[in-house]
Amino acid sequence: MTTTILRGSLRAMANFSGFRNRFLRMVVAILLLILLFSSTTSIPTGNVGVLTLFGRVTGEVLGEGIHT
Repeated sequence: MTTTILRGSLRAMANFSGFRNRFLRMVVAILLLILLFSSTTSIPTGNVGVLTLFGRVTGEVLGEGIHT
């Protein structure tokens, strides 16, 4: 009787482990997408962007378009 309960709980733990792996993969994928999108900028047509680093102007000018 105890063996049957133990087998059932091991199956449940195995399913939870698979869910945990999928969940962690999704979290990592979402964090990578956030990092990718936050590291790019778009300058509209007819405008010029000024690059700043920690709030200070670096002196580098960005032309129109997408920059990484």
